[in-house]
Amino acid sequence: MIKNLIFDIDGTLWNSTEIVAAGWQKAVDETGYSKCKITGKKLKKEFGLPMNVIADHVFSDLNDEAKKAELLELCCKYEHELLESNTKDISFPGIVDEIKKLSENYNLYIVSNCQKGYIELVMKRLGIESYIKGHLCFGDTGLTKGETMKKLMEANSLIDSETVYVGDTATDKEATNFAGATFLYAGYGFGDLKKEPYEAKKPADISKVLEKMNREPAPKSSVKTKILTVSTIVLGALLVICLGLGFGYYWYSNKIHNEKLAEMKADYLLLEEEYQTLGYKNDSLSAELESANADIENLNKDNEELHKDLDIQASNLEKCEEELDEYNKEIAERIKAEEDRIAALSDEEKEAESDVKEYNEMVMELRATDETYAELYTDVVKYLVKDKLSDKERKDLIKKYEKMLSIQAEYKKAK
Repeated sequence: MIKNLIFDIDGTLWNSTEIVAAGWQKAVDETGYSKCKITGKKLKKEFGLPMNVIADHVFSDLNDEAKKAELLELCCKYEHELLESNTKDISFPGIVDEIKKLSENYNLYIVSNCQKGYIELVMKRLGIESYIKGHLCFGDTGLTKGETMKKLMEANSLIDSETVYVGDTATDKEATNFAGATFLYAGYGFGDLKKEPYEAKKPADISKVLEKMNREPAPKSSVKTKILTVSTIVLGALLVICLGLGFGYYWYSNKIHNEKLAEMKADYLLLEEEYQTLGYKNDSLSAELESANADIENLNKDNEELHKDLDIQASNLEKCEEELDEYNKEIAERIKAEEDRIAALSDEEKEAESDVKEYNEMVMELRATDETYAELYTDVVKYLVKDKLSDKERKDLIKKYEKMLSIQAEYKKAK
């Protein structure tokens, strides 16, 4: 059941490209730092990316990072001023009414790769402040869109399976997948995605698509769950094997000691019988008897210790068997749930899972055959597992990730 909606801004709520282009061109003309010409068409291709990445793309002729940062700050300033003074309605037709309608049944949020203050300006100009329960942007976090979305979801205790992100670009889709939410494609926006399972061709379609999603059976497991199930089975099997080997070792050792003890007792009885028959003490025989008695006492002590160890192992084995029974029950339940989920999947969901499988196979093949891609993949993963990234590391992460996307695009084209 979908309970939470997170909206993108540009290409989803409104189209500000021409106004933003005018503000950016004013900053370029004023500083003279770059010779580029800013147009709305040019910015449409960039919307959805972090501000610093957009600056790198648009101001490609400017290598001075300090000047680039200064120019970007001025662009944002003039953009903000022009948007505030604009009197024309640049929202997508019907989106404001749709947000008001959606707010009656869903919790609404906004996540964007914009600068600080931009979301507040958008909500104010569209008059939707009272309908939005929270928002977060690149200017607030300095993180990728996927990381920013995940941070907002964690801060508001949003459950992955109950959360949908409404966006219009491939970057929005990748961010949604990273955060673990479900992607709803705003087909009326700037993007050009094909065969999306959930698509709103106009703002008024969003509520209809959500109703359709809520009627579909919710997935009960994921690839991670499958991996966890297999891992649990393997670990349970290894645990049984280890316990079996341990118990077998102690049982075998105890058997050997008991056999030796029986042999020593038999020898003792024979010696004692010979002593009684002869009727006299033989110094040598007495020494052997004493030695045998000492050995028997030592073996008895060893046997007692082994029995204690066996008791402990038997107790541990009982506990392990109980835990294994619980593991088996849990595994059986997960397997049954997974089978039910697969049986209940719609054709669109099966196709979506097939797409995910193809994507994973593509990544595995590129890592195995393309040395550059493999190095980029390793570097990106190292960055992603870090708790915090410096500005330089974030820039490097984004550049490397874009190179990965480029290689993936070439791979798909070749296929």
